[in-house]
Amino acid sequence: MKVIYELANRGHAFTKVISFSDGCAAQYKGKLNFVDLSFSKEDTNVSIERHYFGSRHGKGPCDAEIGVVKKNATLAIKRRMAIISDAKGLFLWAKEYMTKAEPTSKRTFFLVEQGEINRDRPDRSNEKIRSLQGSRSVHAVRGITPYNIAYRKRSCFCFPCRNSDGSQCLHDEICGSWNMFKLQKQNVVQSQSNLESSLDVSPICSNSKAQTLSSTNQKYIVNSCVIVKYGEIFYPGVVTEVLDDQRRIIFLKRHRNKRDIFVYPEVQDIQLVYADMIVTEVMLIPNGNSLREWRVEGFDF
Repeated sequence: MKVIYELANRGHAFTKVISFSDGCAAQYKGKLNFVDLSFSKEDTNVSIERHYFGSRHGKGPCDAEIGVVKKNATLAIKRRMAIISDAKGLFLWAKEYMTKAEPTSKRTFFLVEQGEINRDRPDRSNEKIRSLQGSRSVHAVRGITPYNIAYRKRSCFCFPCRNSDGSQCLHDEICGSWNMFKLQKQNVVQSQSNLESSLDVSPICSNSKAQTLSSTNQKYIVNSCVIVKYGEIFYPGVVTEVLDDQRRIIFLKRHRNKRDIFVYPEVQDIQLVYADMIVTEVMLIPNGNSLREWRVEGFDF
């Protein structure tokens, strides 16, 4: 987060950050790491996407850079050219002797002071968050909305993936599709919903939970065309299955960069999403005499 603020202060304008680390489950793939990632837009006003190298010992690009600093610090101590006893001492030494400011090669150091990170975040506590099963085999994760992330088995940096413009990944068959995952435990979501209902004094508050669920199931039925929001991008799709508060959707692909013309992709992009991620229901009509091209009406992309 401190690096993001520093880049912004230097005048760099960006809306998305792609970060890399190794795949250590305890350090980088814990459920609290994922929930912080889901809040990236709210915390930093920037969407963050993380990719993980295979877990290894000192052989990743990040470890190589750290290894240079550690080696030089060790040599400085052995040659009695520096006394480093804590993190601040290492920071002061590295800032003076290891900083690089060349146009094509920069190295900048930051010190995160004790207490600078707010760890008192009860809304993101372990008791309210569930783990992503099988995270060891996951190598790419995106923050979508608070408590919602998207993940896939392998990373890809083709043009559509880098730009997140809604186009289908060029290597979808190899890398797999993005899957949605809700981090918040179901009982927490229900308790929050019950609290909101108890504060509502209108006649609607007399409806039972079963009635509310029934009302939700009546929306976005099978074969209806809907708009789903991922981050700041809207995607059209057709509902193929209704599962309580979730919908299985086959997403459409924009046809030749036309604003409101879509086609079914050759490789089906089917995802299970929560109903609260659906923005609205729209009309899907044939484009002229074509049975392959479809026009989405009722939503402005």
